[in-house]
Amino acid sequence: MTVLAACTSFTTVGPTSDAGVDCEGLRCPAGQVCVQGACIPGDPCAGVACEEAQICSSGRCVDRDADEDGDGYGAALDCDDQDPEVVQDSQFPCSSPCGDGSRTCRDGTWTDCDAPSDCTCSPGEKREELCGRCGVAVRQCDGGGEWSEPEGCEDEQGDCSPGSVGEQTCGNCGTRSRSCSDDCRWNGWEDCEGEHGCEPGSVESRPCGLCGSQTRTCTDDCEWTSWSACGGEGVCAAGTVQTQACGNCEAGSQSRTCANDCSWGAWGSCSGAGVCDPGDWGDWGCWDGECGHRVCRDDCSWGGCVSSGPC
Repeated sequence: MTVLAACTSFTTVGPTSDAGVDCEGLRCPAGQVCVQGACIPGDPCAGVACEEAQICSSGRCVDRDADEDGDGYGAALDCDDQDPEVVQDSQFPCSSPCGDGSRTCRDGTWTDCDAPSDCTCSPGEKREELCGRCGVAVRQCDGGGEWSEPEGCEDEQGDCSPGSVGEQTCGNCGTRSRSCSDDCRWNGWEDCEGEHGCEPGSVESRPCGLCGSQTRTCTDDCEWTSWSACGGEGVCAAGTVQTQACGNCEAGSQSRTCANDCSWGAWGSCSGAGVCDPGDWGDWGCWDGECGHRVCRDDCSWGGCVSSGPC
């Protein structure tokens, strides 16, 4: 993307200590200065010292990965992190007394102006210059003995512009980078850095309550959400034993045990219950020629033989 300098509200700027003759007589817009033949904004970071993990952007120290203009390039790679139109490989026009050229944003710094410094040429003479992705641009000397504008970048065969840096996300919200070699090919990716938290989309679960479970999910920011409510619980705690009265006079007892899945097992057999229900009649067998019947007492035991008679 080419960034053009506006030509309104001009302020005359004379040569600076680092500008050389390229800035002689050049008029730049207000708020901009001439550096090597190019009108660029004044450097608000001049004299600003930041910690190692930070970088100066618009006069302030910010994280190197900060992207204040939302253009996808962090401050360390963006020559103007307040302008989404300025990104890695953006070009800014510049000129020298010998012709026009451009400066390119590389790793957060504008390159030197590539305008020609040799002003002498013979009409009809041609000169080749490297451009873009290992392409070639041709300048031709015009009838007045001055170099004309390049005739466009041709035969670009590479994948990238030398010195440019590409970044992509990796791992748990980390980033990795690769640089473009002099032959316009990408070098290999560097190690993933800045990872933290969890892998986006992953789900973690843990037991809770009575054989229940709860989950949490990793967000796109590599942070865990809060644990969900406990779900899928059973009705008892594994290993718990429950007893109840049973049988005649409820004098007996039986038990059941909570299984490992937190559900109750079957009731066991009733033990220790009375032998009869109060008020029941029972025949008493023949004994020494006598027979009769008996009645179940309130404590669920049989009473003595009554109404006996000969068998």
